[in-house]
Amino acid sequence: MSEKHLVCRGATVYCDKSLACNSPATAVPLNITSQTLVEMNGGKLAATDKDNSVANMNFGICNDPKYSNAKPPCMAKVIWQKMHEEVDITEAGMKFLTEKSEAVCNVCSVPGKIRIAFHGQVATLTADNFNALPKTVQFALCPVSREKENDRIEFGQKDGRLKRVLVKEVKGNTTAYPFEKVIYKVTAYNEPAVPDNVRESIRWMISVDGKEESVSETGETLELLIKSEWTGKDVTVMPYLRKPNDEVSVKTTVERFPKSILFARSMKKPGKTLTGETAEDMLCADKTPEEVCRMHRLFGLQLKASDRELFADMHMLAGMGSLSGGGELLTALIGHFKGSTGTPFSNAYMDQKLKEHPSFHTFVYQKDKGVLDNLKKQLKKVLGNIKRVKLLQEGEIRSDRTKFNTLKDKLNGMTLAVDDTSAYEVYVDDYKLTAPNTFSCNLRIIVYDNYGLDAEDIAKYGTIAGFRAWYVLQHVRGYKPFLTKMTCIIPIKNETF
Repeated sequence: MSEKHLVCRGATVYCDKSLACNSPATAVPLNITSQTLVEMNGGKLAATDKDNSVANMNFGICNDPKYSNAKPPCMAKVIWQKMHEEVDITEAGMKFLTEKSEAVCNVCSVPGKIRIAFHGQVATLTADNFNALPKTVQFALCPVSREKENDRIEFGQKDGRLKRVLVKEVKGNTTAYPFEKVIYKVTAYNEPAVPDNVRESIRWMISVDGKEESVSETGETLELLIKSEWTGKDVTVMPYLRKPNDEVSVKTTVERFPKSILFARSMKKPGKTLTGETAEDMLCADKTPEEVCRMHRLFGLQLKASDRELFADMHMLAGMGSLSGGGELLTALIGHFKGSTGTPFSNAYMDQKLKEHPSFHTFVYQKDKGVLDNLKKQLKKVLGNIKRVKLLQEGEIRSDRTKFNTLKDKLNGMTLAVDDTSAYEVYVDDYKLTAPNTFSCNLRIIVYDNYGLDAEDIAKYGTIAGFRAWYVLQHVRGYKPFLTKMTCIIPIKNETF
């Protein structure tokens, strides 16, 4: 026959430097030990260029001319040439041997040449048998040659038929986040029954931005840790037996974490009651003079006064509450109230006092109860995926909310400006994972209070003219209360959860 046969178990070889086994007639068996994956027809293991030692071929006594009398035993260690280059094997890049392959043994002082005497294959099919086979199987029979499909591997059956396996389908997540572990699994082949050794030999290739990267794990399932540098990119994951093919792949888009998420908030929304109604201290023009007079006997003085006189009372009150600072803040608050826009009020002085306050520090950092520890607990539950954290309510963050009621607060304007805060929101901004269990972000905490008075305030402070003036201006004459809004941004760097 003119075609080249692949060499398999049952083949024989000879060496021209052997004393006895130096011709086709005296050839010795070639033992196949290099691989167990690929079989020829009849279930015979295919020979490769790694079958190259004395364990694979022993030619007896070496007729090395270097030795005149006592000749040494064969210590064959050969290098094969003229292999079948079009097909390679998954194990260690081995090449098939053909009946035309030759080898050189350099152990001998004059290199010996090894040749194939018999390839080992025995035809077992008749013409009718052969014609009944699918074309792809016919093409797979000796001589073996590559088809157009790259991703296949052959395995033999007891009846002598040769099957070629193709990976046909793989499944996995189409989206993921940095440091998330994604499972990919081969789910279909072109053959209904695939041997375990073939399944276990499946390799994986990853392609990102056109750069391919091999994965050391083999088998039907791959657990892939998404790298941080893949953020915003598509990761193509390809299982294969010989060569990767993007037609059999999963494309996973590595998404960016949100720029900002609301992580926690108070039970009450700013300016509202627990039931969602407008808080009493945020109402205006809701009282008659008669109703106000019944609240406190001294209100008659303020009800007779002009708006100008009432605002003067408020400024006197502000002076009493800012003996050690905060006067400009209280003046600005009164001015905003006088403008009656009802819009939220922010001030850098208030932001700084919030950041410095011990009660705010407790709110953020208290062990197990504060904002930061609650965030870390949530991240641990969801493996760092900030999109999956639960929105926490006030009862779940068990540290007390910020209050400005110390002696220092009463002298620096903050008690009069805020006193007990009414609501808060906690945002996680610029979140990123720097390791599988380590994160950085900015905690943006917004604390609200209602700049207005209610009946409870009058019950406490109704003897003070400035408070009565404030109440009349708001509830009788219609000057609008407003929200005070304080913001503190806390950088969190490489915190573990």
